[in-house]
Amino acid sequence: MNDARNNFDIDSLRVASEHGDCDASVRLGQLLLQRGGFGSSEFDEAITRLEQAAGMDHTEAQLLLANVLAQVHALPDADARAAHWYDAVAQKNHPEALARLGDMYLTGRGVAADDAQALARIERAARQCYPQLQCDLAYMLDHGIGCNADPVAATSWFLRALAQGSHQAAFALGLRYYCGRGVGRDAAVAQAMFECAAGGDFPDACVWRDRLDEITSSNEKCDAGLLAQRIRDQVRSLPHQFAAAGISELDSGESATQKMTAVIERHWSALDDRRISLDPGHRSARAKATGWPVIAAPGLPQLEIWQPRVFRIPHFLSEYERAHVIALSAPRMAAAADFSRDAAEFEKDFFTGTAARLGAHMCDPVIRNIERRIAVAAMLPARHIEPLSVLRYQDDDVYEAHVDYLTPDRLEGAHGGQRLVTFICYLRAPREGGETEYLNAEHAVAGEPGLALLHYNCLPDGQPDEMSLHASRPVIAGEKWLLRTAIHSQSLYEPIAAARDAT
Repeated sequence: MNDARNNFDIDSLRVASEHGDCDASVRLGQLLLQRGGFGSSEFDEAITRLEQAAGMDHTEAQLLLANVLAQVHALPDADARAAHWYDAVAQKNHPEALARLGDMYLTGRGVAADDAQALARIERAARQCYPQLQCDLAYMLDHGIGCNADPVAATSWFLRALAQGSHQAAFALGLRYYCGRGVGRDAAVAQAMFECAAGGDFPDACVWRDRLDEITSSNEKCDAGLLAQRIRDQVRSLPHQFAAAGISELDSGESATQKMTAVIERHWSALDDRRISLDPGHRSARAKATGWPVIAAPGLPQLEIWQPRVFRIPHFLSEYERAHVIALSAPRMAAAADFSRDAAEFEKDFFTGTAARLGAHMCDPVIRNIERRIAVAAMLPARHIEPLSVLRYQDDDVYEAHVDYLTPDRLEGAHGGQRLVTFICYLRAPREGGETEYLNAEHAVAGEPGLALLHYNCLPDGQPDEMSLHASRPVIAGEKWLLRTAIHSQSLYEPIAAARDAT
């Protein structure tokens, strides 16, 4: 019955689309994309219908078309076409399009790589009062992506996101007030921030809140509790302030943004606490240059074992980055058996836990910066890196013995060529069990938060290394969260025909 109804809908939408109905073209495109992926007749028709509406300056069609093209790297000129349509929507000051175009500037896909251009696009989006984009901007400012590093400005943007209720920003600020990054050190404010983040179940916020509870004085604990409650009350009452100012969720445009910004600033200033002022001139000037745990501090790769070639890199991810990746992936976790069109679909036969793949539409400046760091460690281009994925192991979950290189039957026609290197990083380490074991070498590596492992799947001559057989031992206590990817011999962002011509 549903199939018949869908067929009727598609036929009706085709007629409307052919008569120039842009809304019908968008809905038809959505239905066709649900029916078939890249290479199918449904996909080809969906692209045609969306291009028809996009050419008539239909914003929703332009954005959907760009989102689809940005995820189909095998399609000739897909990246350039995606960038074109993102730019068309970004010129209307659309925040999502600005952010996605910024991502393309970060990766050099469809446009020339340019961190300054990426920063400019993301700042334009952040200024429209979107907390997540404000956190993205703060991260870029903190790490000097597209600019000179400016920890003080980064703190201000995190505070703006917090003023709108961002638990991610609260966690970031907890770390910053704890170590004095872009603001004076203040244990009470740090604990208050972690309390706010914990209220939204942000990863690891409870751990840090409890850690500070053990080292703060009774006066600091009291100060932290009161401040956290005042912040929560202020955030809860913000919608009433918007309503009183005549601002609704549907309002957009420069005038609406200016009104929202003014309301947020005025409402936050009513807290009358210089320590968390949006104006950096009012905050403590006792800021330090320290980075950890806000900024990652990876050293050079250290040899773990020689056969197979395995290297370890401590402190590869910062506390903020690890928590961010967990928060990004947790809502999307699924059993390996449910994966489809995944680069490692075969792993459903080996892995008993859950996982999430961080596709192009989920990537932000944090993910892109991590990819760059991986590329440096592996000494291979970032464009050779598979989309990152996150694995979660709970009690008794295992990843049975397997190799990550592509066998000849899987290598033939594989986009990106051979998987030369595997990268994993512990986002969380279990209290017991869960070691990564290299079976032929009879060697196991116990995890610790932030520890990265690089192992080579191939020998220096490019042939598969059978010594790279590895597994994960069962988790006995706690949970194990891994960030995982593989680095290929060729770019994963080239059309299939071009990639084959290069071999």
